[in-house]
Amino acid sequence: MQKKGWRNLCRGGALSVALVTVLAACGGGGGDGNGSVVEPQPAPVQMSLLAGSLASKPDALAQDHCGQVNGVGAQARFSRITDLALSPLGDIYVSEDVYPPVSPQPPCPTPERSRIRRIAGEGVVSTFSTGGDSDWGEPRNFLYPRAIATGGSGEVFVADGLICAECAVFSGGMPRNGMGVWVQQASGAVRALAGGGPNSSGPKDGVGAAAIFSGPHAMRRTPDGRLFVLDWNRLRQVTADGEVTTLPGEGFNALAVASNGQLLVARGGEILNYTTGQTLARLDDNVTSMALDSRNGIYVVTSNRSTLVQKLSDSGQLSIVAGRVDSAPLAYELGPLPGKLLHVKAIAFDRQDRLLIAGAYAVVRTSPLVR
Repeated sequence: MQKKGWRNLCRGGALSVALVTVLAACGGGGGDGNGSVVEPQPAPVQMSLLAGSLASKPDALAQDHCGQVNGVGAQARFSRITDLALSPLGDIYVSEDVYPPVSPQPPCPTPERSRIRRIAGEGVVSTFSTGGDSDWGEPRNFLYPRAIATGGSGEVFVADGLICAECAVFSGGMPRNGMGVWVQQASGAVRALAGGGPNSSGPKDGVGAAAIFSGPHAMRRTPDGRLFVLDWNRLRQVTADGEVTTLPGEGFNALAVASNGQLLVARGGEILNYTTGQTLARLDDNVTSMALDSRNGIYVVTSNRSTLVQKLSDSGQLSIVAGRVDSAPLAYELGPLPGKLLHVKAIAFDRQDRLLIAGAYAVVRTSPLVR
């Protein structure tokens, strides 16, 4: 009966039907006249600037290239991006380092300091934090923030990765161990979570200041609130109470968290599901950054092809998503993918499956990759 009714509609009786599926089945509204449906071609995936400078090396003496300038889109300036992370609320947080500190040089008005910056909406950049913790008895700013993660209540976790015996401008005149994990609440309050205490001979497990880090450089947070930190080449877990535990294995250089909370790590060019122990791929190059889309598709940046973002197929093969190998001259090329990229520092996906790509001085964004 349904089939007969469908044919009657196709013969064009007295009914007026505005259903695309019916028009297509009748040979109209997108068909080729013989009853077959012609699928519309999706628009090419585009890449555009979200915020920062597309210059290959900003000139510190040029007003439009002074680092750490808040603004919208191309008006904003970053000093040197080390990592980025997306908050559950949709904002993007970027860690940037300046070491040693840069003195103000005309026409740049202020010295650059290591900071955490927030990118809201369509590229609105503001300063979220410069640090300011005194839990361990000394005022401080961030020394060398290498990695960043976000929580569900607006908090931001920062892995600081530097021992600085000479940075009086940062540490209130006191030598200090900057290696540790700090958390800044949405209210602005900053507190030390783990590490960063007076001791510097590590690594060592413990709670709070009793824990010692050797060089944290990557960090991700699971839905249940645990932080996983790559500390030099070891994997360490940090709980909400600041308890640090070193997990089995070593030689790790990148990590990511799947939508189901499972942890993926890269050990050289080997990509592992650390939660299940399964080897997912073996690449011939070290992975430096890794991100997953909403379907847990794996995207990587590797050390010898740092101007590319590549996707890993189910069979373990890589295909280029963004960037080109022949990247000379050094310059971005926006528009339809693959385009061109400068050295990629970090990658992530937003809630619309748009790929976020951080270079040293800019964050670019693609249109949705998962359709």
